[in-house]
Amino acid sequence: MKHFSYYSEDIYTYENLDELKKILQFDEIGEIEYNQEDEYIQYKINREECIRLSDLIYFISSNLGRIHLGQLLVLIKSLVSKVQQLKSANFDHLYLDSNRIWLKFNNKQQTLNSKYQIFQYTVHFTGYQCPNYEDLNEKENLQITSSQKILLIIKGLIDNCFDNIILDKTKERTNVKNDIIDPILHEISTKNLDQLIEEINSILQKYQYDKEKQTILVDEYVETILEVRHDLQIGYKLDIQQIMKTKKNMETITDAYLIEYCLYLNIPKIVQGFENSTNFQRIEYVGEKTVEFFEQIQLKIQNERQNYIEELIKQEIEKQSEYYVQFYRFDFDLEQVREVITPLIRNHAIIKYFHNTFTYNFKYTEKPYIDIQDTHKSNVNKLQQAMQKQISKIIPLYTQQCLSMKITTLILELINDLI
Repeated sequence: MKHFSYYSEDIYTYENLDELKKILQFDEIGEIEYNQEDEYIQYKINREECIRLSDLIYFISSNLGRIHLGQLLVLIKSLVSKVQQLKSANFDHLYLDSNRIWLKFNNKQQTLNSKYQIFQYTVHFTGYQCPNYEDLNEKENLQITSSQKILLIIKGLIDNCFDNIILDKTKERTNVKNDIIDPILHEISTKNLDQLIEEINSILQKYQYDKEKQTILVDEYVETILEVRHDLQIGYKLDIQQIMKTKKNMETITDAYLIEYCLYLNIPKIVQGFENSTNFQRIEYVGEKTVEFFEQIQLKIQNERQNYIEELIKQEIEKQSEYYVQFYRFDFDLEQVREVITPLIRNHAIIKYFHNTFTYNFKYTEKPYIDIQDTHKSNVNKLQQAMQKQISKIIPLYTQQCLSMKITTLILELINDLI
C-alpha cells in the first residue's frame, strides 16, 4: 500500500531446485535469491507495490482499506484464473495459503487505499514446494492441490470482507448477499473452477460491471464518495510514515516482522481516527517503547526456543552416540558435536521462515481481528509448538550427519596411522 515503505524478505525451503526455477520463470515476483547450501530461497518484495492477500483481507475487514463489490468479484476471478494458468502450464502449488498470495500493483498510485481507489494488479504466488510449517494440524500439512485450496481461500476472503464493502444506500445488504454472494458460495461448494468463473461473469454482466470505475450497480456511486476520509490523508500518511521509521535492535528479528507488529498494533487506532472524528486524530506512537515491549516478548520466545534446541540436541547426541558405539570403538567428543550442530539449527531456514510475516501470529483465529494482548499471546504459544515440532524433525538428521562425518574422519585417521 501507499506509504508502506518497507520490504518483506520471505524465506521458503524447497524440494527440487530445477523444478522450482521452472515455476519461477512462469511466476516471478520481487527479487529472488537462491541459497543452495541450506536449500531455501528468499523473496525481497516492495510493500508499496505489493500486498499479501492476508494483509488485504485484514485491512478491509478492519475498515482501513476500501474496496467495491465489483472489485471483490474481479479479485476472486483473478485468483481462480491464476490457478488455472498454473494448471495449463503443468504446475501446481501444494501449500497455497493467503500469506503466499500477492497482488502486484501496476504502480504505487493504484494500490489498496484508505479511501476508494481504482487499481490494476497481477496475482502471484510464493512458497512453492515449502510446507506450511506453522500448521499444527497434520491434515492441513498434507499436500492439497491449488484448485482445492483456492476455494477455501476465496471463501475466507468473502466471509471477512463482504460486510465492510460500502454498498449503494438504497440496496439492502441481505438482498445483495442472497442475489450475488450466495450463488458464488454455492459454486465454491461444487469445487468446479470453470463454473465459478462462469457465475462471476454472469453476475458482472447482469449488474453492469464498469471497467473504468470497477463497480457494479449495487456499489456506492464513485461520484458520491466524498467522505471525510478524503480530507484526512495527511494525518493517515504521517502516522504510517512514523511507523515505517521504527528501527529494531535485535539482529535476529527482520525489519519487516517488527514493522508489521507495529502496524497491526496501531491500525485499529488509525481506523478509529477515521471513523470517529471530522479532524483526523494522530495516534500516540512512541516507537522506542513499542520496540522495547516487542523485543522483550521476542527475547523470551528465543530463550525458550534455544533451551529447547539445546536440550533436544543433547538428548539426540547421547542417543545416537550410544547406537554408534555398538559398532565402532571410538571415543566421541560429544561437546564438539553439540557445538557444530547448535548454530546450524539456530540459523536453520525453517526458523527464519516463522519471521516471514507477523500475520502467522493470528493464523489460528476465525477472523483477523487483532487483540495484541490476548490473540497474539495465545498464538505465539502455538507458533512455538509448531516450530518445536519442526525442530524435533531436523535435529536427528543433523546429528546423524555430524556423527557420520565424525566416524568417517576417525576411520581415515586410523587408516593413515596404520599406513
